[in-house]
Amino acid sequence: TQKEIRQEQAKKDRPINEIADEYFKIKGPEMKGKGARIDRYRYDKYVNPILGTKPVSQLSQLDTVKITRNMEDKSTSSKWAALEILRRVINFGVKYEMCKPINFKIELPKKNNKVTEYLEAEQVQHLFQTLENWPSQDVARMLKLAFFTGIRRGEIFALQESDVDFVQGLIFLKGPEREGPKGGETTAVPINETVKNLLKEQLEWKNINYPDSPYLFPGRGGRMRTHCSAVK
Repeated sequence: TQKEIRQEQAKKDRPINEIADEYFKIKGPEMKGKGARIDRYRYDKYVNPILGTKPVSQLSQLDTVKITRNMEDKSTSSKWAALEILRRVINFGVKYEMCKPINFKIELPKKNNKVTEYLEAEQVQHLFQTLENWPSQDVARMLKLAFFTGIRRGEIFALQESDVDFVQGLIFLKGPEREGPKGGETTAVPINETVKNLLKEQLEWKNINYPDSPYLFPGRGGRMRTHCSAVK
């Protein structure tokens, strides 16, 4: 009958809130507990009040604009997260035949998550006082090297004596096989007199304690470090 046909069609064009309920029932346990709770909170607060009772077939690009417009006082990341949850819920509904695919693309706002962190002058002073008194001076020198050059942890662990040119004042960071810089190309980092002296002290320490190790900051047994608990 026509009634039965409409009922069958309605099963494949469910309201957003019904699909969301099923989504969180199934996907919630798969996600980390806190992440699932945050997603549910964002859906309930930002998506459901605007779109909850709407069948997916009635959604339009304007509906997504309404969501972000209602979040004007929120960060770009929060707006992105709300629309991303909506996108995931709809994709879930399509997968389980609870709705048809939408005929437009949900445009997510571009996030700028870059955060520049730095130490205040007082914190720098505190850090260096701690390093001067630290019992493992090889670790202290490793942290000082990171501070003065910006070299990443894996690059310091992989550093070898042959990578340091004291005459030209350069450190060469080599490729991914040595856990070097991103992209795999050799990069030269300039060093000043402070860093040169620091590296010379470390080289003397290394030659006394691990003369056969190729690494400038060797780990246990002279092997390349993979972590350093003292840094924490």
